[in-house]
Amino acid sequence: FGSRPVYYGCTEELVKHAEFVITRASTAVSYAIIYVKPIISIYNDQIKSDPTALREIFNMAENLGVKPINLDAPPSCTYEYLKVPEEAYGRFTANHLTSLSDPKPNYRIITEEILGLDGAFGG
Repeated sequence: FGSRPVYYGCTEELVKHAEFVITRASTAVSYAIIYVKPIISIYNDQIKSDPTALREIFNMAENLGVKPINLDAPPSCTYEYLKVPEEAYGRFTANHLTSLSDPKPNYRIITEEILGLDGAFGG
C-alpha cells in the first residue's frame, strides 16, 4: 500500500462518518447504501485493459445509478457525482442487501444454508 495508511475492520465506522465513498467495488458500497452516502465509482486507463474488471465496475455503477470516473481523465466538475440516486439505492437494497424471498429468519439462513447445520437450533 506504499505509504498510505490502511485501516482493517472499521469499514462501517469509516463509511458512517464519511461525506461520500470512493470505490471500485467493496463492502463499503453496502454501507454507503445503508447510510445513504454518495458513491463515486472509479477506474483508470490500466483497468481499461482488463475487460472483466472494467465490466464489473460499470455493472456495479449501473446498479447504483452512478457514472464511473476515469481517474486518468477526470471530469472538470464532480458535483453531479455526489448526488444520492435514492431509487437506485432502494433497488440495490432490495436486490442485494435483503432476502425477502426466503421466509426463514436470518439465523436459520446462516446456520442451515451457509454453515450446513440443519436442525442445529431445533424446530
